[in-house]
This record gives sequence, structure tokens and C-alpha cells, in this order.
Amino acid sequence: SPSPRAASRGLLVPYSQVQPGDLIFYSSGGSASASKYHVAMYIGDGLMIEAPYPGKPVRIVPVRSYDRVGMVARPSG
Repeated sequence: SPSPRAASRGLLVPYSQVQPGDLIFYSSGGSASASKYHVAMYIGDGLMIEAPYPGKPVRIVPVRSYDRVGMVARPSG
């Protein structure tokens, strides 16, 4: 689960506030405390960029809601 320190710096925000550059995580059942099995980057207009799995090219696809964690990470710096 995310650290309170990260949350207090505003690095974690609800998916409803997603912005381009935010990282979207996927876990079993979309649980924030479960191990994450996938990460993608939001690029705007309901789209994300991802590497689907090893050996496949990076692609742009619509954001999937299945197993999506309700919070996104906003990289800082």
C-alpha cells in the first residue's frame, strides 16, 4: 500500500482526477493493497500507453477499467 508520506505530498490522486503523465496501476480486483501486475501511463483523452507484456511493442489503447486501482500516481520532479 502507498506510504502516507507519498500521499501527503500529493503524489497519489483519485482516478477521477487523472492527468496526462499519471501512472495507472492494475491489481487483482483493483485493490490498492494487492500486488500490482501492470502499470501504464495516461496520455489524455481516455488513452494510455503500455507495454502489454514482454516481447510485444508498446501501444496506445483506451484505459481499461477492469482491475484498475482507484488511485493514480503523479510523478513529481
